[in-house]
Amino acid sequence: MIKNISLLILIVLVVIGKTSIFPHFSWLSNTNFFILVIVMMLFVSKMRSYFIWTIVTGLLLDIFSGYGFGVITLSLIITSLVAYILYLNYFSHHTGLALIALVAIMSFVYVLSFSMLSILFYVIDISAYRMTINLELLLSVVRQMLYTSVGFIILYTLFNGAIKRINHRFIISGR
Repeated sequence: MIKNISLLILIVLVVIGKTSIFPHFSWLSNTNFFILVIVMMLFVSKMRSYFIWTIVTGLLLDIFSGYGFGVITLSLIITSLVAYILYLNYFSHHTGLALIALVAIMSFVYVLSFSMLSILFYVIDISAYRMTINLELLLSVVRQMLYTSVGFIILYTLFNGAIKRINHRFIISGR
């Protein structure tokens, strides 16, 4: 119960920060905090609650976004599903580099699924959002992957250090 309340507070703070505070700082606006929250939930929760919190996070983001309703939620669900499959099959060794690679892949999958769903919503005339692919967009995707990976390294180090003091493992194993 306390973990669920903590996750809800964390998600609300990230949503409020992403929509109001983070755009004023260039390095914070390039970091995808929702991917970081979803990765942390992947490590500390079971599959059912992981997908429930992914949907809750997506719906909260869709409420505050200017895109077609459901684009962010569907993108996060696709990203979470890909991350969960990759985590179970390939990145379950819990090494630092494997987890950083998982975060980078999740960032790329999120941007790709978000872009494709936005184009789909534009084609069927649900949203007025139109995307043009150019070099600047590709550089921003790479920049977002790098900043999100650096943010994950910082969070992973902080959480692992804090959890080791309590003598518990941060990452749930044996799924």
